[in-house]
Amino acid sequence: LEAFKLPVRSTPSRRAEVSRDTKETRIAVAVDLDRAEPRRIDTGVAFFDHMLDQVAAHGGFSLLLSCDGDVH
Repeated sequence: LEAFKLPVRSTPSRRAEVSRDTKETRIAVAVDLDRAEPRRIDTGVAFFDHMLDQVAAHGGFSLLLSCDGDVH
């Protein structure tokens, strides 16, 4: 942007949080692409927890995920 003589603003946050509640489930997720930690994943399915943790770990981003209710 400096090459085009445009003002350089501070870097916007690359973080998002979403929560979804239905009659059967409650899902909450927070992703921060600028941090590697923390990673806490609880979907109720151990293999899925492991795979999501590995994606976040190797991708270098923070992932907080909680799923309650009918997750199967």
